[in-house]
Amino acid sequence: MRTMRVDPAILAIALLCISLPAYPQPSAPPSKIKVIKAGRVLDVASGKMLRDQVIVIRDELIESVAAAGAPLPDGAEIVDLSASTVLPGLIDAHTHLIADPTQPPYHGYGVSVPRLALKGAANARVTLLAGVTTVRDVRSEEHTSELQSPI
Repeated sequence: MRTMRVDPAILAIALLCISLPAYPQPSAPPSKIKVIKAGRVLDVASGKMLRDQVIVIRDELIESVAAAGAPLPDGAEIVDLSASTVLPGLIDAHTHLIADPTQPPYHGYGVSVPRLALKGAANARVTLLAGVTTVRDVRSEEHTSELQSPI
């Protein structure tokens, strides 16, 4: 049988670690709850417009959608959109955010990359305000690649 010699300092540290009381884990921050009172909600699954709905959002995720009069969570922030229509974000899978349809063809070849970025940001804002929360920008990089100087 082989014996092993342990350094007394390592043994003391190990015993100290074992004997220390367990520290409580920090508790998770309280959930942030928001309740939206909506006059109308578009239910995309059924294709129907629901009236007088309450949407409960916990930590930025929709927890429930129910008819008005449902019990509300304590301490929730209330957003009153009872005069408005609430719908899920729309998706546009074919956009050209840097395009400017008011300009003649080939006008974009003389536009700088920073100006195209500003135009794209302005178009993205208009798109977002129209209710489109997700876009797929189609081939904008092709237009900008000719304008960039080689590295």
